[in-house]
Amino acid sequence: MSRPPTRLLALAVAVMLVLAGAALALPRASAADPGAAATAAPPALPPNPEPEDVLAQDPRLSYTGTPVTSRHVQNTLIGLEDGAPRFYAIFRGAGDSEAPATFVVADATTGEIVRTFGLPGADFSMELRASTDGRIYFVTTTDNNLWVYDPATTQLRKIGLVNPESPRDGNVWSLAAAEDGRMYLGSYPNGYLYRYDPADDSITNLGAVDPSQPYIKALAYDLERGNLYVGVGGNRAQLYKVAPDGTKTALLSDETTPGAMDESFISTFTFVDGRLFARGGSSQLLVINADDEVEYWTGTGREAFGYHVAAVPGAPARYVFSSASGTFAEYDAATRSVRDLGVRNHGVLNDSWWTQLDDPAWPGWTMVAATNNGTTLYNPQTATSAAHPVEYRNPVLVQKILTGPDSLYASGYPTGLTPFSADGEIGDTLQSGQYESSAVRDGKMLLGAYGNGKLLEYDPASGAAPKLLFDLKAENQDRPFGMAYDEQNDRVFVGTVAYYGHHQGALTQYDFGTGTKTVHTTEVVTDQSVISVLYHDGLVYAGTTIDGGLGAPPSTQTEAHFVVFDPDTGQKVHDFVPVAGDEGVTGLMLGPDGLIWGVSEDTVFKYDPAQEQIVYSEKLLGHRYGSSTVWAYAYLRTGADGNVYGTNRNSLFRIDPETMEYTLLVNGVGNYANVDADGDIVFSSGIHVYEYDVPDPVVCDTTIADGHDGPLTVTEGTTCVTGATVAGPVSVGAGAGLVVTDAEVTGSVRADAAALVTITDSSIGGLVSITGTTSVVTLSGNDITGPVRLVDNTAAEPPVVAGNTITGALVCVGNEPPPTDDGTPNTVTGLATRQCANL
Repeated sequence: MSRPPTRLLALAVAVMLVLAGAALALPRASAADPGAAATAAPPALPPNPEPEDVLAQDPRLSYTGTPVTSRHVQNTLIGLEDGAPRFYAIFRGAGDSEAPATFVVADATTGEIVRTFGLPGADFSMELRASTDGRIYFVTTTDNNLWVYDPATTQLRKIGLVNPESPRDGNVWSLAAAEDGRMYLGSYPNGYLYRYDPADDSITNLGAVDPSQPYIKALAYDLERGNLYVGVGGNRAQLYKVAPDGTKTALLSDETTPGAMDESFISTFTFVDGRLFARGGSSQLLVINADDEVEYWTGTGREAFGYHVAAVPGAPARYVFSSASGTFAEYDAATRSVRDLGVRNHGVLNDSWWTQLDDPAWPGWTMVAATNNGTTLYNPQTATSAAHPVEYRNPVLVQKILTGPDSLYASGYPTGLTPFSADGEIGDTLQSGQYESSAVRDGKMLLGAYGNGKLLEYDPASGAAPKLLFDLKAENQDRPFGMAYDEQNDRVFVGTVAYYGHHQGALTQYDFGTGTKTVHTTEVVTDQSVISVLYHDGLVYAGTTIDGGLGAPPSTQTEAHFVVFDPDTGQKVHDFVPVAGDEGVTGLMLGPDGLIWGVSEDTVFKYDPAQEQIVYSEKLLGHRYGSSTVWAYAYLRTGADGNVYGTNRNSLFRIDPETMEYTLLVNGVGNYANVDADGDIVFSSGIHVYEYDVPDPVVCDTTIADGHDGPLTVTEGTTCVTGATVAGPVSVGAGAGLVVTDAEVTGSVRADAAALVTITDSSIGGLVSITGTTSVVTLSGNDITGPVRLVDNTAAEPPVVAGNTITGALVCVGNEPPPTDDGTPNTVTGLATRQCANL
């Protein structure tokens, strides 16, 4: 809509009329009407299509770009190449694009990039570790291949699939180095432990250390004793020591580490000086000594961040790690205490290398630390630090398209938030958060962020970091997929997916006036997640899914619910199962007809608040859920033309709200539909964002509804003839428009250089000649007694000649693009020639 209108389809496009301040709509062709023109579905796109392939699906599509560029890394290392310290990291990308995950080597003391390696087919890597022979190993996600980089030769090699027999079981989250260059690998979703041997490039599946847990999120190896430490989790955390003879010992217990096993994970292991350092699921510090005794565990507080703990040279029993406050912290084993050192770490600590710099400003030992932002120099003697960022960015997957106070925003997976406009203007990416939902309040964005079900407030005008309002860690909530704001009462409603290993989702109400948070769980639904939320006229409408958090045991629930909830009483008003057996309800919106619309897998349904019941339900969409977890699915929006547009995982579609006719617009891509300020539809596919130009409403300057005697000449503006008879011929001059709907013209219709000509479901008693039209030409479902000529019409979209009965010839010459019948042929008693020969 932000560009000049190029096509108006009466059969599927809602055309609004404005007359004396009242908005009217042209009748639309019904799918049940044998004379209606049905739009043929575009051919399916190939996997991972290029933007030009997508644009070829519909001339109304335009390409916005790749708005979210993230510098997201999970784990980083410090190493040496020819005596020089090097920083190693894998920056997230999109494996199915020209910007896959990238292995980056940088100068550890300056942050300057030395070399990069693209990793085709890979999105990311959860962890990279150095082996005992100095080589660096990692496993890439999506493709689940093991790679090795040799600092001595500066060469990168792909070894191959971790699990060729079952590639999905080779999704590696953790690594640890053992003797002779061997590596242990821990995985998801079956918690398999693997061992790699560089002698023959073999990878052996050692099975699940704990078959009840889907993740091995942490590994560490004691080279002196040959013990392997394995951190498992998903729905219950545990830490195992696996001895060389295979004996397995659980090291967490309710007596020695109270509360630790109630977490979903135990992770980020470092084994140093005979001590195992680990991080509990709520970032508590855990230290276990060489005798398998718990040396430190408080079970409270957010103490330890990052992936690494470093022993301080010359200071026995003192260890440095990242604190929750963005500073370095120290653990003193002699006193079994933790203190904050008050020195900025400039990013969480992932690895370290101690050196003595030839610089009086850095006396004694200085740590060269690898962080998620690059490298940090830290000097304990002077209590100073300095950052050397590694500036590398890749386009990343668009996670959602969110509405802000000033523009649309694309959120990235798992990091990034970028303002953008459909004309290709893209702002800077905010390097934070995995934002799943949004609302606008008082010129600011309310942002729902993973994990722990966070709600934040962001002011785009200031650019300051989003401010945390609350999280739902204590309530075992994780992913806030649904959000709705009640402006009148200044409160927001957030629907969340349960935390890892849990099923019970929540609907949370936050009142800004009082700052109070109310969490509704079983009052809304039992053992399901809340993934779609709408607020309307005092009530909250919620859609649920049977899928809970990752790592949860199989659900006992079998079908999703549509819930009407009264936030003032805290009680359900109604609870419906829209479609028996369906797993999720998404896409809730207030439709253009005043009804509540929603999607249950492939079914579109409508709820009437006045009747308090579901009044419409039909399987309109092309496909249902698969077997995997589904949280985000259908998104519905009303376009500028009054039609409903939506995406439901790899398609863009339109629904006429009057006839409920479904039209597939893009076949093979399409996620997270939203509508911009012009009423156009914006959606994403992978790292790419596209816009569908919704036709502008037609404003009728003159309307004829009671009949017209004699010839009708239109010289300016747009004249609409609706349900009336014109007793004579009609002529349309340059730049003028004509819309004829369900009407009768006893004579011919001639248009020369008109702006638009649309004739639908009407009777024409003579020649129809349309020449040089610059915008829209539509002839649909008409009875025309005379020949039809279309000559030299130019527009962004083809003229539509569909479902007409023509007594005479049909001739089309010089039209660009050529006419189409949109899958509904015409009945022509004369010859159909040239561009219309096959219509």
